[in-house]
Amino acid sequence: MQINQIKISKFISASAKKLICLKPNTDSYSGFLKKHLTQYLDDLTNLNVVTKDRQIAITIRDIARVNDLIFKIADFYENGDVYKATNTFFDELMFDPAIFGIIDKATNPLDPDAIFYRARKSSIDNANNNLEQKDMFHNAFSKRRKIVNYRFSINGYPCLYLSNCSYLCWEEMNRPNLHELCVSKYKYVGINDSIWTVNLDPIIFNKRHIYDSLKQPSVIPIHWLCNLLIRIPLFFIFLNRVKEPGSHFKPEYIFPQMFTNFIKEGVLNTPAQGIKYPSTKVMDNECTFFNYIFFSYPNACKGEYCDFLSTNFHFTEGFPITYSLIKTNKTTSYNPPFASKFINIAHGMPTEYSSTIFFNHESILNSISESKLP
Repeated sequence: MQINQIKISKFISASAKKLICLKPNTDSYSGFLKKHLTQYLDDLTNLNVVTKDRQIAITIRDIARVNDLIFKIADFYENGDVYKATNTFFDELMFDPAIFGIIDKATNPLDPDAIFYRARKSSIDNANNNLEQKDMFHNAFSKRRKIVNYRFSINGYPCLYLSNCSYLCWEEMNRPNLHELCVSKYKYVGINDSIWTVNLDPIIFNKRHIYDSLKQPSVIPIHWLCNLLIRIPLFFIFLNRVKEPGSHFKPEYIFPQMFTNFIKEGVLNTPAQGIKYPSTKVMDNECTFFNYIFFSYPNACKGEYCDFLSTNFHFTEGFPITYSLIKTNKTTSYNPPFASKFINIAHGMPTEYSSTIFFNHESILNSISESKLP
């Protein structure tokens, strides 16, 4: 492998680790973006020998242009000009020649029979009782007022939020009491690649993944590395950790929510129906835990729930997670990729996932058949 590629690969991994899921430490969100993205560009520009490569020089100019657009959007928004901010995001940043192709190529179909989980809190009066299927689906169209502001949400627009494990559901809900937690298992039953997602998986920046992703790891194409270099600013603005979780307005959600609107418009060459993104609450260098948002289509529905989503996802009712304390399923073959991973259920006390109540509950749900929403 050429020295240039080695140096750039290390720079990509180090930069991604430093920037992705970073929490703002200043009151000005635009100031936070400018500080870190300017530093990222300066570090790349000053990286020894890279400017001798023409493709890298072009990429540096592309990143400078993308950074300027990001700063412009953030300034518009902070000054109250949401119209200009949104138009600049849609018309300039997303359709920038360095950006559009990257997003388009990040779109992938869901794996057949993929399994997901969704959790809801039950009322105190209903603790330890199952929740009906409809209570475990997206908010009914007539109950838009109950929709909470999420990272990739659209105000008042029902979406289906799923995670790849019940533990992540619990973390995303800010760790409610377990006796109030009901979990449902979802199974993707779509055919002919009916659902595609834009994949925001930071594992692509891992140096080992860069090598493993290529048939000849000793010869990494420079265009591959340039692609990753341009992606880092995008992942940075989409995956900032929230500085003040209890605040009504979260500036860290500005860019992700605009991105949701953009993807939902269906302008990609392969239109996506959802977004896959890592949790910013569970810090995980191996990128094991993921959330998903799937769009609903109210105009094509006759009832309170999205026909497209209910056709493509079958799911169980919500079972209290405490159910797993009195029931076990020793015959299951449940073995998720994160079974041997350690998580911090009690702060400072890592526990192997396969030893947790979450794993046991998922194991039990694995033996229960899903069904279509009635």
